[in-house]
Amino acid sequence: MLCCKPRHESMQEIVLGQPVLASDYKDASHAQQNSGFVVHRFVVKVEKTSAVPMLGLDTGSSSQQQAYLLVQKVKLGGLIAQHNSTVLANQHVQENDRIVAVNGVSGSKDVLYDVIAKNNSLTLVFERVVY
Repeated sequence: MLCCKPRHESMQEIVLGQPVLASDYKDASHAQQNSGFVVHRFVVKVEKTSAVPMLGLDTGSSSQQQAYLLVQKVKLGGLIAQHNSTVLANQHVQENDRIVAVNGVSGSKDVLYDVIAKNNSLTLVFERVVY
């Protein structure tokens, strides 16, 4: 049983350079240029249910001040694995992606974890750095 809407609304963009401010995530239309890497930003919307109440991610952060959660593993059976099974490969959440905002909120790992824990409907903004 899928937890999410049959058709995922997924926004994507490629940003050259450094990540943009959290206020720019809402319209997902901002790009900055810098040398050495590209930041691919995309949005994933999921809904927790009694059958599948968890994202199914192992995440971490190297410091309390770090403003993202680093995806270490996508677990089978979670909401993100279900999302991955319904979208094209370039829209898959994968290891080393970063959750930079949840439901329009950005901040430390504790802030992001808190928003994830307290809400059933989640809009997650991911970034993937490509060198």
